[in-house]
Amino acid sequence: MGVLLAHQEKTAAAVQELCEAVRLNPDDPDNRVRLAECHAAGSAWSEAVASLQAARRLNPVSADICAHLGFCYANQGQWTNATIQLRNAEALDLENGNDLQMAALAYDALHETPLAVEHYEQFLATAQQQGLDPSFLSDFADRLKKLKASLSPVFLKVSEPKSYSEQSLREALRTRLSAEELAMIKLPLTSTPEMRRWAEQLTQGATNDLQRAQKLYEALTRHLDVGPGGSRTAQETFIDWEKPEASFRCQEYARLYVALARDLNLKAFFVMVERDYEDRPVFHACAGVLIDGQALLVDPSYRWFGVPHKQFVFEDDYRAVVDQLNQTHDLVQNRLAVKLQPDSALSQFNLALELMGHEQWDDARRVLQTALKLDSECFGAQVALGILDRHDGQLEVAVTRFRKASQLNPREGGIHFELAVALYDSKRFKEARDEFQICLKNQPEPDLVDDIRHAIAEINERIGAD
Repeated sequence: MGVLLAHQEKTAAAVQELCEAVRLNPDDPDNRVRLAECHAAGSAWSEAVASLQAARRLNPVSADICAHLGFCYANQGQWTNATIQLRNAEALDLENGNDLQMAALAYDALHETPLAVEHYEQFLATAQQQGLDPSFLSDFADRLKKLKASLSPVFLKVSEPKSYSEQSLREALRTRLSAEELAMIKLPLTSTPEMRRWAEQLTQGATNDLQRAQKLYEALTRHLDVGPGGSRTAQETFIDWEKPEASFRCQEYARLYVALARDLNLKAFFVMVERDYEDRPVFHACAGVLIDGQALLVDPSYRWFGVPHKQFVFEDDYRAVVDQLNQTHDLVQNRLAVKLQPDSALSQFNLALELMGHEQWDDARRVLQTALKLDSECFGAQVALGILDRHDGQLEVAVTRFRKASQLNPREGGIHFELAVALYDSKRFKEARDEFQICLKNQPEPDLVDDIRHAIAEINERIGAD
């Protein structure tokens, strides 16, 4: 949304000033567009849409307003409304840099990569002709470069993990679990006849495995998420797929893709990613497909069919069960994960953190000692130790640990939340607000979002809006 969206955070003062401008000159649509930009910069999409709709009533033939609406609807997950507004904008003629910028951002948010590439190219060419600051354009040029790269799959060499049938997987689980415990396990990658029919429908016209794998990816990547998801199995993700309010995380995309791909007789596996294609540390999952002895990483979250992540592991189905249990944030399920794979540092850290959440501090300390023997340098170690330090009143030590964890995994929203809380408890309110805001941008757990917004509002009351 223009220079404002690219360079300025939404502030209460800016909204107040623009609301006053609208009051003084209610017939000026531009002020309403600027107000919408402020709302959008703070992810207040409903308010942004309302302001833009008022602007459109004042100027119904503005391509700029239609493009802005397309962008806002896209970020609300409203594919149809977004597409209608973008088509309206194009019919009215996207001719200036701001219009083209909005259309590019909107198509990007809609996961329409070829159209996003086309409009980013047009925007950059127009902006350069208009003499806009190259430093302002650099982020858009970088985004264009990444999108263009994502249109080409990269084949990788991997070792095929052990394959399981459903029966052999249950037998493997039974060697470590009691009958009662086994009954609590949901196999995360199994399919249903309805899922098989859907997979066949999505890939109609494909004549080989590569085409089938790509068509399946294209169908999943078009889903628009409007918030964080959870830890659904493939079957649970399929059931929720068409629900307007549903959103999914990388693990859920991966599980659904693997189940559907296997329905098409493709060799597909759940993949844990430790460093992404830009060599950034991540805690991430995608799907992997083996075609003619080579591997493709299929990643709807990164919107790249054949993304060349730097460090990853093709998981067998036994470990995929453990991964699923680790995502549940349930004490009983976390204990099962440790029982199935006691040498997994991740499982041990997850159990320690869940015990802390239940304020079972003595048990948490014992489990944490086991986890630290397995891996004392990972971000999970720093988070767990930091939570213990905060519980023990050692706030400065906790802040140091959380900062180290955020450096090891800067895109994990939960780490920034823990750091923000420690800073808040230390009365370092401005730093705490910064971390809360970073957390909101990195998909925190759904039940934290309201708490984070309330904390930011409370800090603003204490020290004033930034």
